[in-house]
Amino acid sequence: MITDTTFFTNESGYALLDRFKRTLKHIRSRFPESALLKVNKSLVREGKKLRYPKNLRIKMFRIIIDAIKKHKTDIDIALCKEQPEIWKALGLDMKGLKCNCLS
Repeated sequence: MITDTTFFTNESGYALLDRFKRTLKHIRSRFPESALLKVNKSLVREGKKLRYPKNLRIKMFRIIIDAIKKHKTDIDIALCKEQPEIWKALGLDMKGLKCNCLS
Protein backbone atom coordinates (compact mmCIF):
# COMPACT_ATOMS: atom_id res chain seq x y z
CA MET A 1 0.00 0.00 0.00
CA ILE A 2 1.31 3.44 -0.90
CA THR A 3 1.10 6.03 1.86
CA ASP A 4 2.34 9.59 2.21
CA THR A 5 5.46 8.27 3.94
CA THR A 6 6.37 5.65 1.33
CA PHE A 7 8.46 8.09 -0.71
CA PHE A 8 10.88 10.80 0.35
CA THR A 9 10.34 14.39 -0.72
CA ASN A 10 12.85 17.20 -0.97
CA GLU A 11 12.44 20.83 0.11
CA SER A 12 10.54 21.62 -3.10
CA GLY A 13 8.05 18.86 -2.37
CA TYR A 14 9.23 16.56 -5.17
CA ALA A 15 8.87 12.83 -4.64
CA LEU A 16 12.35 11.41 -5.12
CA LEU A 17 12.64 7.96 -6.65
CA ASP A 18 16.05 6.68 -5.66
CA ARG A 19 17.25 3.89 -3.37
CA PHE A 20 14.75 3.06 -0.65
CA LYS A 21 16.28 0.77 1.94
CA ARG A 22 13.17 0.79 4.14
CA THR A 23 10.91 0.11 1.17
CA LEU A 24 13.20 -2.65 -0.09
CA LYS A 25 13.08 -4.33 3.31
CA HIS A 26 9.29 -4.16 3.18
CA ILE A 27 9.19 -5.61 -0.35
CA ARG A 28 11.66 -8.34 0.64
CA SER A 29 9.52 -9.30 3.67
CA ARG A 30 6.29 -9.51 1.65
CA PHE A 31 7.58 -10.68 -1.74
CA PRO A 32 10.87 -12.52 -1.18
CA GLU A 33 10.77 -14.06 -4.66
CA SER A 34 10.24 -10.74 -6.47
CA ALA A 35 12.33 -10.48 -9.62
CA LEU A 36 13.09 -6.85 -8.71
CA LEU A 37 15.11 -8.01 -5.71
CA LYS A 38 17.23 -10.53 -7.54
CA VAL A 39 20.56 -9.48 -8.98
CA ASN A 40 20.82 -11.22 -12.30
CA LYS A 41 22.55 -11.12 -15.66
CA SER A 42 20.13 -8.51 -17.01
CA LEU A 43 21.92 -5.81 -14.99
CA VAL A 44 24.25 -3.58 -16.98
CA ARG A 45 27.24 -1.56 -15.83
CA GLU A 46 26.80 2.22 -16.10
CA GLY A 47 29.84 3.93 -14.68
CA LYS A 48 30.42 2.48 -11.23
CA LYS A 49 26.85 1.17 -10.88
CA LEU A 50 25.10 -2.02 -11.87
CA ARG A 51 21.64 -1.02 -13.05
CA TYR A 52 18.63 -2.39 -14.78
CA PRO A 53 18.71 -1.66 -18.54
CA LYS A 54 17.17 1.69 -19.52
CA ASN A 55 14.07 0.18 -21.13
CA LEU A 56 13.32 -1.82 -17.98
CA ARG A 57 13.96 1.20 -15.70
CA ILE A 58 11.50 3.22 -17.77
CA LYS A 59 8.86 0.49 -17.39
CA MET A 60 9.48 0.21 -13.63
CA PHE A 61 9.43 3.99 -13.11
CA ARG A 62 6.20 4.26 -15.15
CA ILE A 63 4.46 1.76 -12.85
CA ILE A 64 5.73 3.56 -9.74
CA ILE A 65 4.88 7.04 -11.06
CA ASP A 66 1.38 5.95 -12.06
CA ALA A 67 0.82 4.46 -8.59
CA ILE A 68 2.02 7.67 -6.90
CA LYS A 69 -0.13 9.88 -9.14
CA LYS A 70 -3.14 7.66 -8.46
CA HIS A 71 -2.63 8.21 -4.73
CA LYS A 72 -1.59 11.87 -4.86
CA THR A 73 -2.23 13.75 -8.10
CA ASP A 74 -0.72 17.10 -7.09
CA ILE A 75 2.85 15.91 -6.51
CA ASP A 76 5.82 16.51 -8.78
CA ILE A 77 8.18 13.59 -9.22
CA ALA A 78 11.96 13.72 -9.54
CA LEU A 79 14.20 10.82 -10.57
CA CYS A 80 17.20 11.56 -8.45
CA LYS A 81 20.51 10.69 -10.12
CA GLU A 82 18.75 9.39 -13.23
CA GLN A 83 19.74 10.37 -16.76
CA PRO A 84 17.86 13.15 -18.59
CA GLU A 85 16.77 10.75 -21.35
CA ILE A 86 14.90 8.67 -18.74
CA TRP A 87 13.14 11.78 -17.42
CA LYS A 88 12.21 12.72 -20.98
CA ALA A 89 10.90 9.23 -21.80
CA LEU A 90 8.60 9.46 -18.78
CA GLY A 91 7.41 12.99 -19.58
CA LEU A 92 8.98 14.53 -16.46
CA ASP A 93 10.10 18.16 -16.40
CA MET A 94 13.68 18.88 -15.27
CA LYS A 95 13.41 22.68 -15.36
CA GLY A 96 14.59 24.37 -12.19
CA LEU A 97 15.61 21.15 -10.49
CA LYS A 98 18.87 20.27 -8.79
CA CYS A 99 19.91 17.13 -6.99
CA ASN A 100 19.45 17.54 -3.24
CA CYS A 101 21.25 14.27 -2.49
CA LEU A 102 24.65 15.78 -3.14
CA SER A 103 24.20 19.15 -1.49
